[in-house]
Amino acid sequence: MVYGRKHREVIMKSVRCCFGLVLAGMAAILAPGFCSCSGGQGFPDGGAQVSVVAPMLICENVASVVVTVTGPGITPAIVADLVGADCQWDGTIDPIPAGGSRVFTARAYDAGDVLKYEGQATGVTITGGAVAQVTILLQQTDPVDPFDNTAPFIDAIVASASEVVPGGSIDIEVQAHDVNADDTLSYLWTATGGTFSTPALAATAWTAPASEGVQYLTIKVTDSHGAAVDVRVGIVVQWEPGSATIEAEFNDWPSVSGIVPSKGLVGAGETVDLDLSASDPNLDPLTYAWADEGGECAGSFDDSAIEDPVWTAPAVLPASGECTLSVMVSDGRGGSCSGLLTLYLGIPPGL
Repeated sequence: MVYGRKHREVIMKSVRCCFGLVLAGMAAILAPGFCSCSGGQGFPDGGAQVSVVAPMLICENVASVVVTVTGPGITPAIVADLVGADCQWDGTIDPIPAGGSRVFTARAYDAGDVLKYEGQATGVTITGGAVAQVTILLQQTDPVDPFDNTAPFIDAIVASASEVVPGGSIDIEVQAHDVNADDTLSYLWTATGGTFSTPALAATAWTAPASEGVQYLTIKVTDSHGAAVDVRVGIVVQWEPGSATIEAEFNDWPSVSGIVPSKGLVGAGETVDLDLSASDPNLDPLTYAWADEGGECAGSFDDSAIEDPVWTAPAVLPASGECTLSVMVSDGRGGSCSGLLTLYLGIPPGL
């Protein structure tokens, strides 16, 4: 669904008092305190410092970034346009009524006001006087068709605090899904410092080290076929608490532009060199998985996990006289694409 700028401007008029938005040339300052807004009885206000960073290769396609906060007691929805330059957008959302089941949705639009990237974190709890951190991984809204084994997606990471005192603990949870219904997901938390209570579960507790500084927590999600994706978040360890933070990352999917065989007609037991052309807009390292599409040919690859393998035709050619080979290309961050190549088998003319 495409959300227009006029629609967002109407919503912003209803919440502008709460944000105290001041525009000055190319800069915008979200200044809380110009007027008073509250979430009503039982909902003490909180706040969120928002920072969204886009990779250099795709930030030219992003003209605006919008964050929407919804949940019980939040009427109307809180909508904020972030302002930034050089592939980074920042702003402050204040106030946010405290309570559970808050939903943070981040959307990125191009210059034509067309939605290009979207991500969402659900079940977020905002506690009065406390700090929450929400990291959202934005994905393309129109990804390429998935392959048989698409890598899992990390939708969001929700932490109970963005800052913690030395030796203190926070709760942290990853929200992930897999488009392959039969796949099961496994989880592994690691960190540059501190310890996890249950590092192999989606939700766990992390205890900070005794020294101050920024510690990076990494979650790796792996499906039952070995395809994996990971995301890293930073937690500040210091004696003074800070404010809630939202961070978003962007990911473009890889693409296959061609597969060129060294010969067009392959005889029984002969080999053919495969030349794959694949790329990733974010320059992510790519992995490859070659296979016999449909399992009807008994040929073999010298290495099915490299970009340009050598394929050997079966000794007994299939009755159809052709074999279809497939390759899945993954970027390790939830993006993947596939390509197909049909080879004709038989005796070359004149032999």
